[in-house]
Amino acid sequence: MHEERRFPIWVQFACVAGYFGTDLFLRLSYQAVLGGGVNTQSEYADEDCVIERYSKPAFMVLCGYVLFFLWGPLLVWPYLKFVKKVSVVNYYETTWSGDLEFREALRFTCIMGSILFLGNLGYVAGLRYINVALASALSQGEAPFTVALSVFFLHRVFGTNEQIGIGLSFTGIVLIAVPPVLRAAASSSDALDQIGGILSTLIGAFGFGCYQVFWPMFDGRRYSATNSAPTNPIEAIIDTFATLSLVGAFLLSTGWFALLLFHLFGWETLEVPPESIRGALLFSTILTAIVDALNGLACVIASAMVVALSYPLIIPLSVVMQVFIDGIPIGEWGIWGWIGTVLVVAGVFCLETNGQDGESDAGDVENINDMDCESINYYGTFSSTSSSKRDLEIEVE
Repeated sequence: MHEERRFPIWVQFACVAGYFGTDLFLRLSYQAVLGGGVNTQSEYADEDCVIERYSKPAFMVLCGYVLFFLWGPLLVWPYLKFVKKVSVVNYYETTWSGDLEFREALRFTCIMGSILFLGNLGYVAGLRYINVALASALSQGEAPFTVALSVFFLHRVFGTNEQIGIGLSFTGIVLIAVPPVLRAAASSSDALDQIGGILSTLIGAFGFGCYQVFWPMFDGRRYSATNSAPTNPIEAIIDTFATLSLVGAFLLSTGWFALLLFHLFGWETLEVPPESIRGALLFSTILTAIVDALNGLACVIASAMVVALSYPLIIPLSVVMQVFIDGIPIGEWGIWGWIGTVLVVAGVFCLETNGQDGESDAGDVENINDMDCESINYYGTFSSTSSSKRDLEIEVE
């Protein structure tokens, strides 16, 4: 199953590097707004002061995802208007909905929006207590969570690669996560905050895993042999951003009720951000939308598998950036942290290079028509589901 390269190597590299760089700056901007670096300063540096930040993770996440709505008028509508010569209503009711009624497809996007919001909420909330490097490592749990969930919901074959990959990934995450908690406990710091941040980030990784499984389930419902997924890269991008636009519209219309519930239950006070933090908050909000756009371009231009296999490299990049942002020396990552990083990278490699052990059979082909056989990556639907299934059928024959 080898795809022909449609773009030069340097273009693919530039897209992947641009996505990773922007994603890393997004993580650092989250920490700057939330004050997640406060704990790391008291843990590693000599300063004892605590700086209060804008600790409103739900509000921050909602603001970022609400901007997804703008992909409709900025990207989808011009393409449909001037290139395809069709109306937005006609596109959503026919091409985008596929075999589903528009209302049923809309319900899927509402569920996807809820899962995406809760998943990122777990990740961002964890940044209040742990640094970006640790959060980046823990977020790699998304890959093994996705594979484990896809075994049950997408009937993915749980082969040797998957077993080894999940084992390596979770072992690496444990080696990375445990030392900071032990250091916090030994230095009389609040180890419970560290544990809370770690658990919150892992819950976020699990949420993203659910999101990764739910999207191909949605594609499997609306696409079939008679109504296949778009194979043209541009149309695949438009299809995906059309979905994201509806996700943004759903969160724009209902997310504020979630913030109100959080306020009533005392989980997060609903209030206008102070003027001193609005610039940084706006920056992180815009970056959220840009990161998803760059991810889409990287997956189309370089392939979803390249992005997935490169993604764990954000761990060492985060470690290096922490030196300049929080003054945490590279040596503080520790030998166990680097061993864990290597195990996570190896685990993701095993998980993303699945399907090469010859364990698939003809019966499996019928069960995985709703998932991308090439890889499961963030917004992995950029890979052609129909072509992946067709390639697998050829291999089985």
